[in-house]
Amino acid sequence: MTHEINDLYTLAKIAVASSLGNFDDVEKAIREGKKNNVPAVKMYEAVVHLITHAGYPKAVNAARSFANVFPDYIKERDGDKPKALEKWSEFAQSIWSERGHAIYNGHWKGDAGAKIMEELNKICPEIPDWVIPDAYGRIYGRPGLSMAEHETVVSFIVCPQGAPKEMSLHFQGLVDQGITKEMIVDILQNLDDVMSKKEIAELIEVIKSM
Repeated sequence: MTHEINDLYTLAKIAVASSLGNFDDVEKAIREGKKNNVPAVKMYEAVVHLITHAGYPKAVNAARSFANVFPDYIKERDGDKPKALEKWSEFAQSIWSERGHAIYNGHWKGDAGAKIMEELNKICPEIPDWVIPDAYGRIYGRPGLSMAEHETVVSFIVCPQGAPKEMSLHFQGLVDQGITKEMIVDILQNLDDVMSKKEIAELIEVIKSM
């Protein structure tokens, strides 16, 4: 198996706790990840995902939690001049769009991706216009996580948000990326310190019904 289960546990826990706004739990999950040798870059990239799937305020607070555990991460990565890995002015015009379309088209099996875009275009055309370059090109296209790990983070950011259709879509995307239903259930059962047993049981039923 190419995905270390401890890494998936940690990524899911950071995602859920951040989505819920429980940043003490986020920091605890990152500390546990560090103890279990989860690469810092993976946990940092989980935080970056919050920008598009939970919003800037939660991303900022989760980034603070990360910095409490890895205070020298950015300096070690960038030196004395912190900088974005991919600057908006250099990547937004064409690279993120091209990369986003390639990732999106390869991400969803069959005509699922086209159907998602068709529905979104009818209700809010800005979403399909922006989501491919922004979420898929800018975020999914970043190094540091495998595509299955990217989808793990997104699935578990979405699952507490009260958006059942989107949650099911992303869980199916996770299965399509090679994470079995049994593995997803195992990850959910490991979240009992950030979610209630009732919430976990309800999510497990969603997975079983897919």
